[in-house]
Formats: sequence, C-alpha cells, structure tokens
Amino acid sequence: MTYLHSFWTRPKQDASGGEKDIVLQDFEALTWLVSALEARRHGRIKMLTDTRGRRFLQRTGLDWIYHGGVSTALDDTPADIHPKVFWTAGRMFAFGLMGGPFASVDTDAILWQPLRPTAPVMALHHEDRRWVSYASNRADFRRFGFAGRDWNWRLQPVNLGVVSFPSPAVTRSFSGEALRFMSEYSAWLRDHPEEVDLPRTRRAPLFLDQRLLPLCMARLGLRVKPIGRLNKWKNGLARNPLCSHLWLGKRNFLYSAAARTAYVNHLIAHTLKEFPEARDTLQHWKLAEPQ
Repeated sequence: MTYLHSFWTRPKQDASGGEKDIVLQDFEALTWLVSALEARRHGRIKMLTDTRGRRFLQRTGLDWIYHGGVSTALDDTPADIHPKVFWTAGRMFAFGLMGGPFASVDTDAILWQPLRPTAPVMALHHEDRRWVSYASNRADFRRFGFAGRDWNWRLQPVNLGVVSFPSPAVTRSFSGEALRFMSEYSAWLRDHPEEVDLPRTRRAPLFLDQRLLPLCMARLGLRVKPIGRLNKWKNGLARNPLCSHLWLGKRNFLYSAAARTAYVNHLIAHTLKEFPEARDTLQHWKLAEPQ
C-alpha cells in the first residue's frame, strides 16, 4: 500500500506574506519521524508538500525517509482558500492528486502495523455529532451546497488522522467537494470579514475535516468504517495495537514534563532499536540520548 504524509505550510505565513519559522516540539518531531519510518516499513511512503515544506524537510533531515518521493504539488493548492481558517486545505488538495489506493496518515499518528483495509473507505474512529464542534454544523453550513435530501446529517463524524481510500474516482469526488466548500466559504468570509473569529467559522475546519467525508461517501453509497474506537473519557483514540494518535493529547506534554520526557524517551529508544539508520537524524536534533 502507498502511505501519504502531507505538509502544507501556507497557514504558517504571516499577513504580509512573509514566513514564520516552522517549529516542532521534540515530541512532535519524534512522532513525525516514527510515523514515516513505520509507514516506510509497511509499504511505500510519499510526501506531498510545497516548496517551503521541502526546504524544511531538507533542513531537518526528514526528507530521506520518503522513498516514494517528495512532491511540491501543494504549491498549487487553490489560492482563494483562507489558509488560517482551513489549515488542512493542503491535505484535501493532496487527496485529489493520488493516483490509486492509499492511506493518509497524519504526522502525529503512527501505524505500528500495516493497514489492511476491510472496507472501501476507512477512517480512524467515529466521533459524536452532539459535540459542540458539530452540533450546529447543519444550520451553519448547509447553505454552502449541503441542503438537499441526499445529505445525511445523521451520520457520525469521523477522525481523519488515518484514512484510506480505494480508488482515484472516490478520492477525487471527496477532494472536489471539500475544495468547493472551502472556496465558497472563503469567498463568503471575504464579504463578511467580521465572521472570521466567530465560533461558527472556528467550527468550519472541523466540519470539513471530520464531518464531510461520511456525508460525501453516503452519496456514493459507501459507509466509512472505523479503524479503531473513540475513548470518550479521554476524547481520543482508545488504546489499541495498530495505531497511536497524539491529537489533543499533545496539550498534555506542554504541561507535564514527566509525561513528555517519558514519551520522548520511549520514541528515542524505539527508533534506535528498530531504525538505526535514523541515528544521524536524531543526532542532528540532539535527541540520540535519553532526555
């Protein structure tokens, strides 16, 4: 299987068009590294990024891992999409560029085992449509092309930390709908700039990322099957042998030095044992020894 990482840097540009430094915390960098290395062990790993992203990969020493290639195709992500609102627009654009079956894995997710899809479309886990991020989605966004009876708003959202698609036709159908929505909503925001910082707009990227896939797949007669399950108490992926996903858990490492150090040292030890070829990268980061 082909595994996909995507990295779109336009949201990290300031209002004047200049560039901010891209900064990764130690736990973020190590998760990204192990995510790519594990995917490389399972199959072909490809990176779709932009020109600035490729320079970042070269500077940090992450580029060598992608034996499926590093493409700067995300330079062509539609310029009319508001990058501060839709920070995952590059990923949605990347989906439409893939030419066969593939699995997208976020850089904060690790597949410890190969993904063997048991359904045409799979995503990491379901979420609850009653959550505050989703409860008003229909009222907020149906006027942007989702008002017809063929849109099933009863379907639960899904987390796209890991998602697999069966064919270019299915993937491009979803990618095209996502790009259309982002372009139309961004145009609406340009006419209503006062809406940019309101709760409705802050919910738009979550609607795009978590809610839109099951809506689109249902129109094609497909259901999105979960890979894992949600731990509602922890608000994240339940423990399982297949996959880890930092997601909201990244916040914990900013407040608990003990948790952060334990996690970092676990990934350092795992990398040195399983992927000794990555030692130079760890040494470059000054992370080749326990912290």
